[in-house]
Amino acid sequence: MKYLSVSGLLLAVGLLLVSPASAQIENLLIDPGFEGEIYNVISIDPADDTRFHVPSGWSGGFVRTAGVPPWINAHPNGFPHTAGIKTQGNRSYHVSRGGATFTAYIYQRVYVQPDSPLEGGAWAFVENNNSGQVRAGIDPSGGTDPFSPGVVWSNWAVARNGWTRVSVSATAQGDVATLFLYATQDTPANPNGVYWDDAYLNGIRGLAPAQPGSAAPSARPLVTADVNVRVRRGPGIDQARIGAMTAGQSFPLVEDLGNWYAIEFNGEIGYVSAQYTTIGGSGGQPTASAPVATGASLDYIVDYTLRMRAAPGQDSAEIGIIPHTATVQAVARSSDNNWLLVNYEGQSGWVASWIGRLQGSISSLPVR
Repeated sequence: MKYLSVSGLLLAVGLLLVSPASAQIENLLIDPGFEGEIYNVISIDPADDTRFHVPSGWSGGFVRTAGVPPWINAHPNGFPHTAGIKTQGNRSYHVSRGGATFTAYIYQRVYVQPDSPLEGGAWAFVENNNSGQVRAGIDPSGGTDPFSPGVVWSNWAVARNGWTRVSVSATAQGDVATLFLYATQDTPANPNGVYWDDAYLNGIRGLAPAQPGSAAPSARPLVTADVNVRVRRGPGIDQARIGAMTAGQSFPLVEDLGNWYAIEFNGEIGYVSAQYTTIGGSGGQPTASAPVATGASLDYIVDYTLRMRAAPGQDSAEIGIIPHTATVQAVARSSDNNWLLVNYEGQSGWVASWIGRLQGSISSLPVR
């Protein structure tokens, strides 16, 4: 047996004490517990309005299989779940398509320190007595294609009617890494939901790389949306959507490509059309432009059961519940357009603006 000398022990302790905070292992994900109330629409099935949402900070996709019975790999639902199936907190993330099967995934890209160790995964619950399996994957080079041979996957897990932890380890190959949470089925059932909660990508946080010809983050110009605009994976309308900017919202410019702007969007690089955005001002954090206060009110159709809060923020006190499919009157908005002040059954309160359909332009509402 080998023993560490006193001097060696003191040296080891000293190294631990002076290690920079940036070199510590931490969960690098945005909203790993799916507690946020801001969700982005990835896809809407035109046949029946089925909507696949993902939480802010996440993106995702699914597989459609053409030329087969319609129940195979149908367009899934994806939405926040507030009822009983969750590990902790107020929400889990729920994917489903009752009476059919689906293959769907969500992912998040984070900045990491190159050549550093990574561990990623989540807790999963498969609400299906017939089929369904899940897995977690890490692309150590930061790709967004779950079918890339470079993705390192966990073993498949069934997780049927109970919570199971799926986990995988890898080593970062560059300054960006991606966590995938992937679910698939082979037999139709109802219910057939897959729930995710308490996701993690543990690693050493890295810095966003400097782009050629771009300014330092603190001095970057801001790109402001003139209207609600999609944020895409690359510069083109054929590129996958990773989120959206609401009218008045701003993010730091990374590169001006002429017809498209590259922006720093929720920890990754996204692209927006120059036709619907404007460059101006500078700073390192998202901001909102001056409000347009017209005194108008708009109908807001609630897509999912929604909490009404005393103030615009998910930490604010809950003062009521608005049920799925209800229509309420929106009378004002928060300065970042993420929250709406609504009237419902004689009560006023704030709700998330992305978990429903506003019948008109949000910029027409006054800021409160």
